[in-house]
Amino acid sequence: PGEDWLLLKGLGITPPSSGKNGMQDATPAKGEVFGDTAGAFKLRDMWTYSPQEGVTVLATFDDGTPALTRHKVGDGHVYVLWASTMLPPSQGGGYP
Repeated sequence: PGEDWLLLKGLGITPPSSGKNGMQDATPAKGEVFGDTAGAFKLRDMWTYSPQEGVTVLATFDDGTPALTRHKVGDGHVYVLWASTMLPPSQGGGYP
């Protein structure tokens, strides 16, 4: 447990406060990363994250918490998906 989130901590990103199991939709914020036609995507086993100042929230879960964030680190950016798994749609268009 002491080593959990070691990479995030090393980059100066606050680790999540808790997790929740199950699947949930994430809704992208329209703008500089996602276009107007971007639709929701499914994530499994989410982490609850409270964004720090200067963090850009790029997608949110149904409850409004961040699903995808962008963090300025040095001369670049780090993107964090606050879930264990992203579920791609199956060939039939549904989700497993």
